[in-house]
Amino acid sequence: MRRKIRRPTHPGNIIKEDYLLPLAITIKDMPDTLGVSR
Repeated sequence: MRRKIRRPTHPGNIIKEDYLLPLAITIKDMPDTLGVSR
């Protein structure tokens, strides 16, 4: 069986798809909510 070579998924895409979109928050809101600096 041949393996497909694919590019690694960018961490920003994971954060966007798994957290920002489902929670309906913006990139600016996320660090404020977590209490960290942007």
